[in-house]
Amino acid sequence: MNRINKLSAKMASSLLLALSLVVAVPGPALAAPNDAPNAEVSYPKDLQPCIDAALTAEAKQWVCDPSGLTISKDPSGNAVNDFTEIPVKAAVEDLSKIAQPAKGGDHYDTWCETGTICKRKISSYIYDVKGNAAYGNEKGAIGSYDVIVRTNLNGRQATWTVTRIWDSGPSLKFTSSYQRCWEQRAALSPRSCGAHSLTGVTLSSGTYRNVKKIKGNYLKNSNNYKGIFSTKFTPKGHSTYTASNLDTGTFNCYGTSSDICYFP
Repeated sequence: MNRINKLSAKMASSLLLALSLVVAVPGPALAAPNDAPNAEVSYPKDLQPCIDAALTAEAKQWVCDPSGLTISKDPSGNAVNDFTEIPVKAAVEDLSKIAQPAKGGDHYDTWCETGTICKRKISSYIYDVKGNAAYGNEKGAIGSYDVIVRTNLNGRQATWTVTRIWDSGPSLKFTSSYQRCWEQRAALSPRSCGAHSLTGVTLSSGTYRNVKKIKGNYLKNSNNYKGIFSTKFTPKGHSTYTASNLDTGTFNCYGTSSDICYFP
């Protein structure tokens, strides 16, 4: 009988130990809902007035970029296409004050990280524009990304190098990305001189940038020309967003076929 009591006591002790071990194992953390703002989102401080306007409007889907505030879903979740211009001052970079990158490198990850848009004239034939963007919902910012477009003029043709960069938030699938050319015709409405599509791509912290080079059409008319970048993107776990257009720079192509295009 004593032996049975001892065995029972030993079994009870073992059972209590097993139970204590089970209780001590933490359960899995609850996943955040897809529409929750990301605490790790980073964006330039100059975008804050735009983000404040989006939150005041209680928009369920918005994008803030250099052009202003684009609202795609109103407070009721209805699809809309509302744009509000929020003026920003473009920063013009002094190249003499920028440390030179390693051979074959660039400044894209460090250049223009506090403003919404920056422009720099490398020469009369090379021009860079960088636009920073953030997106989110009525609860706050969800993520951010950058777009850098370098225009390289060769004779009467432009070559655009478009770099799309994931900055923060969930992974981004870029779709319907275009680099467009517009001929500026004084009193007449602009005329298309090319709409060049970019391959869709998904970017995240693992593969955070994509570079695409586009060769534009021959520009025969004596006029000013402008480049425009546009895109849609889908953050993982969310619906598709539409960004406003990014002006990638105006250049002159005056004269005849023997004259070359240049940045004034």
